[in-house]
Amino acid sequence: MVYRILDLMKASGMALELHSYGYVKRYSPYHSYDIVRKEQTRNIQMVVGSDAHSPSQIGRYIKRL
Repeated sequence: MVYRILDLMKASGMALELHSYGYVKRYSPYHSYDIVRKEQTRNIQMVVGSDAHSPSQIGRYIKRL
């Protein structure tokens, strides 16, 4: 199913978001590195962010990405 979604994203010109908020809950980013590797084989654009919910959270854990 992930492959199908990534193929649809590629076809529609969408980007995959990788954000650092996952480090708050599970010690790895959202989306998983497994999905990121699959995304890279398809040359889908990727954007990074911190998924901040307040100004103090902007950039939190961003260097870990």
